[in-house]
Amino acid sequence: MVTTATGAWDGALDVFVLAVGLGCGWLGWRAARWPDRALGPVRPGWVTRTWGLGYLLLGCALVVDTVTRLAGGEQRWATHLLRWGAGPLVIGSLLATFVIRRRERRASDG
Repeated sequence: MVTTATGAWDGALDVFVLAVGLGCGWLGWRAARWPDRALGPVRPGWVTRTWGLGYLLLGCALVVDTVTRLAGGEQRWATHLLRWGAGPLVIGSLLATFVIRRRERRASDG
């Protein structure tokens, strides 16, 4: 009985992660393709495209990893590489946005 409940929980979690991966991919594609209509607070255009590329890579990694796990396969080094590439892009673009906005605020104040 415990194995069945655990298996059901794992399956539900895999479906959730798959949905999150698809959402990240869609959000990233939208931001990279149309930075002026992107969801979220990331600006200017090049930063929005970088952020979108990071989310697109993250979504691809989540989808490929989850589908591979659901099919009974093992994780591959390529999905780890995608995740390690996505992290600096997303975090770096958010830091760049923070710095740019802070400079703009200081320039308008004085």
